[in-house]
Amino acid sequence: MASDYFIYTQEIPSDVGVFLFHDGRFLSSAERLYWDFDIVVEIEANETALLYLGDFDGRPCVGLVLDAEQAAAIECESISARRLLLEFELSGAEFAIQANQLMHWLEHHRYCGRCATRTSHHPSERALVCETCQSHYYPRINPCVIMLVTKGDKMLLAQNARNKFPFFSPLAGFMEVGETPEETVAREVMEEVGIKVKNIRYFKSQSWPFPSQLMLGFYAEYDSGEICVDGVEIAQARWFGKDNMPERPSLKRPIKSVGSELVSHFLSTI
Repeated sequence: MASDYFIYTQEIPSDVGVFLFHDGRFLSSAERLYWDFDIVVEIEANETALLYLGDFDGRPCVGLVLDAEQAAAIECESISARRLLLEFELSGAEFAIQANQLMHWLEHHRYCGRCATRTSHHPSERALVCETCQSHYYPRINPCVIMLVTKGDKMLLAQNARNKFPFFSPLAGFMEVGETPEETVAREVMEEVGIKVKNIRYFKSQSWPFPSQLMLGFYAEYDSGEICVDGVEIAQARWFGKDNMPERPSLKRPIKSVGSELVSHFLSTI
């Protein structure tokens, strides 16, 4: 290996597993998401750096981004990370979703954001380096919050205006510069549904790769105000209890998201 994080085509052992990506989507082969190394030999004859993703299924795995012509030359199914997470049960699914975060970082830092020079691979760290201005680019994680607002034995669930699936879920939003997670919870609830909350308390966290987020789960109690949705991010929001729960997504492969755990835990306490 050239380093702990990047390896090169001619140095890859023949038993390596290869995760292929194109246009931010996975390229799936039959019943699994990773390919044998011979597909890379056919696709990429040049000395191309591949991203080492870690070991899975007893073999080292790498990621490779294909252009449109290369992707069209192989028989595969193109699958989004969200669809993979919610619908499929394929070998390597969880590993591939985490790999998607690293591939997104690699694709979006091929050039230096400071001087526009092509970046190169750091010899010993998972980083991209600009040789001109010495800027270093590491994989970044974007913190965000998801919060279940409660009012006695009721919970506030909302329908996202941008989601093509009409399901209700807890409110969520990204942290802004200078905010604590608790401040983000209060601000997002006020902005999206117009109510004030109190007694904000942390529940748990979860890596959420769309494409590279750290989801922080919270509970918050209703304080004052009337529901008034913003109409931009939130289409509608209502109070729900055990006797009138909204329809939930029907998944082929159930996923324990922190949002669903917030709801389930609250229902178990009332």
